[in-house]
Amino acid sequence: MSRARSLKVRCSTWDQVEQFYETKMRADRTLVVKVPFSPHKGDPVTIALVLPDDVTVAIDATVAAARPAPDGRRAQVLLSLSGMTDDLLRRLRALVAEGRAEAALPAPPRLPGDAEPSERIEPPPAEPADAPVDEIVDQRTAPAVDAVRDEHRDVFLQLEAEHRRLRAAAAHEVLGVAWDAGVSEIRRGYFRLVKRFHPDVYARYDSDAIAQLAEEVFIHINKAYDRMRDAAAAAGKAIAAGPALLPHDGWIAGLEDVADAAPAPPAPPAPPAAPAPPAPP
Repeated sequence: MSRARSLKVRCSTWDQVEQFYETKMRADRTLVVKVPFSPHKGDPVTIALVLPDDVTVAIDATVAAARPAPDGRRAQVLLSLSGMTDDLLRRLRALVAEGRAEAALPAPPRLPGDAEPSERIEPPPAEPADAPVDEIVDQRTAPAVDAVRDEHRDVFLQLEAEHRRLRAAAAHEVLGVAWDAGVSEIRRGYFRLVKRFHPDVYARYDSDAIAQLAEEVFIHINKAYDRMRDAAAAAGKAIAAGPALLPHDGWIAGLEDVADAAPAPPAPPAPPAAPAPPAPP
């Protein structure tokens, strides 16, 4: 069996989620979708249904039939949703109810003299209860080469140069990949840097300055990965599941690309009643 492709369907409102399973999905748990090319009957497909809160629900499906598009661009595909179980349908309905209830909650009332949200100033962080009154807590100072033993200063200077480079680089340059890199390239670039710059790699030097600098370098690497992950997910190349990046070998479909379910055919007319037998004489 071929590897399942994924079809990402984003719902921006809870009404659209309800529309997906109430009016788009047919009574026999099938779905007609327009896609950019013609798959083959029996091909596995995973529908990634993206909810308004960015939670992604995976629904297994199989291509039951495919009709090539006349213009060769968008084909109509009939999907059999084997993953749309009764339990999953109940979960979706519960999520829709919870999402609507949360959206209907009124905003807290504003009291006289309250500042506009944009004008509010966040209070400073609370001082620890056990801190002496005259104690001054300084921010973390930048690591300095003078705090490193002579035999380890080359390591510190290399990390410092890498830190400067990363701060000036774009996300794809940090990972060493093209700006439009796919999932596999992004993951390879990230894990290549993890092997080189993870703070655990520098623990053997037993230096607070080197450890702090390694942490800052690794923060920039993680930020670059997050940005590339989010960009790949937004472009439909991947599905972001928390920090993970899953290949999205398939299509993106808007809810308008999912056909409405055909109405049920009218019931056949009842047969005419048999004539009553004649009354006995």
